[in-house]
Amino acid sequence: MQVDLAEFRGIFFDEAADHLEVLDEISRALVATPQDIELVNRLFRSVHSVKGAATSFGVESVADFAHHIENCLEQVRTGRVAATVEIADLILNAVDLLNGVVEAAKNDLPPPAVTDDFVGQLQAINTQEALPEPSKVVKKTPTEVSFSADEDLLRDFLNEAAEHLDSAEQVLLEVGEGMATAEAIGTLYRAFHSIKGVAGFLGLDDILAVTHA
Repeated sequence: MQVDLAEFRGIFFDEAADHLEVLDEISRALVATPQDIELVNRLFRSVHSVKGAATSFGVESVADFAHHIENCLEQVRTGRVAATVEIADLILNAVDLLNGVVEAAKNDLPPPAVTDDFVGQLQAINTQEALPEPSKVVKKTPTEVSFSADEDLLRDFLNEAAEHLDSAEQVLLEVGEGMATAEAIGTLYRAFHSIKGVAGFLGLDDILAVTHA
């Protein structure tokens, strides 16, 4: 008898949400202590679990991106790549973006536009190449937002962010009317978390600061 995996996708996304909470907590701790290999090992195990479950349930976009993160962590945990603050920051941003990839898959949408570009950075670690030089950040005035992304990536991000903000606005209206459900609050959290993850990758510091707060 053939099993319809679509019926069980909800189980995967529930489990992925739990793993993402753990990954977020550990990756932030790693930024503070990047040479703590036990934290790297915990991250590796959790990402491996997400990848395995995504593969089992046919969520290929999540499995593929988690695989790249897993390979990067493998390089660090085996000592082939030095555990530095820069690597820890990269892993933190990867975890934030993984949340966006999971959320997109849950809603049958393509991964965030910056995913392929970010995979290139992870592959640079996985092949022991030097990380690409960061783009220069535009100096900002009080009315400008600094960014290091090219115009196409920035435009894609703004379009995706607008959709997330539309969803967030609807939930906030429900909250104001006392009608919000736990699922709606979860949608609100994931919307801002996705914006934060991509903003961090693109170097949009002002947006990152607001969504993190």
